Amino acid sequence: MTVPLSPFAAELYLRELRDRTAGAPPGSARELAWLWACAALDVRCDSILIPILVLPEDLPLAETLERRNGERGWGLPPDYFRERLERGGCLLVLDGGARIADQYPRCRIV
Repeated sequence: MTVPLSPFAAELYLRELRDRTAGAPPGSARELAWLWACAALDVRCDSILIPILVLPEDLPLAETLERRNGERGWGLPPDYFRERLERGGCLLVLDGGARIADQYPRCRIV
């Protein structure tokens, strides 16, 4: 019998990102977000960079993510995304010309 893997903090968020970006065109920002979400779900480690697909309408980013956390029931603690963004714990995947590089200089941006 296989023991189920224990959940980790960003699991519900990553599942939603994976499902929302599945079938993305090869080589696109959405495909990269999908691949990174799949990898993070496989690794199941809270210290991995959390991928965030950033569209222009997602700005201001931290506020949008915090609002969606509540609306979509991801179950993350308050300020989860804000703290990760400030510490550099996210991989920002830009799609559609979103301008955000200066706001989160510690995060990796693709």
